[in-house]
Amino acid sequence: QGFLLWNPRDLRKPHQGLAERLGPSGEQLPGFWAYLNRKEPDKAKELLAMVQRIFPRVDAIKSTGKQGWAWHHLAITERIGSDTIEYPAEQASDGFLRMLAVFSLKYFANPPRIITLEEPENGVHPQLISQVIDHLKALADRKEPNKVQVFMTSHSPYVLNEFSERPESVYIFEKGR
Repeated sequence: QGFLLWNPRDLRKPHQGLAERLGPSGEQLPGFWAYLNRKEPDKAKELLAMVQRIFPRVDAIKSTGKQGWAWHHLAITERIGSDTIEYPAEQASDGFLRMLAVFSLKYFANPPRIITLEEPENGVHPQLISQVIDHLKALADRKEPNKVQVFMTSHSPYVLNEFSERPESVYIFEKGR
């Protein structure tokens, strides 16, 4: 499955019904969370725990919407001191939503054999890029039948640095005349 730039506008967009995976620009994220919570609750908890390791204030991520073909909206709950606040995905940062999309790849029903990503680091804080790349490496290192071949493009030296232990994984292409 090819993924273009993770478009924050598409990641925030409500989705009608459940979705077993994300669309090429990240559409269906609320429907994917609804699917995980209803059909695979253990995977939903595991994904939330992964997000909480990086964003410890996140208390919950949920997809609002009723059963069936209802419209689902993504909402994030954070702990701030002794208070909790819930806000819609429209108020979440682009980087947070993009990381959520990358982490979601592991939990697709029937994972694709090949994933192409364009600049997965866009909008992600430079100190968190290693988390994104480590997750993509973990997808590529899985055993059959869940192994995924990951191709990605990047102009970022931070991304390139993440492959210092695996230089054979990097190909450099230059545009000719």
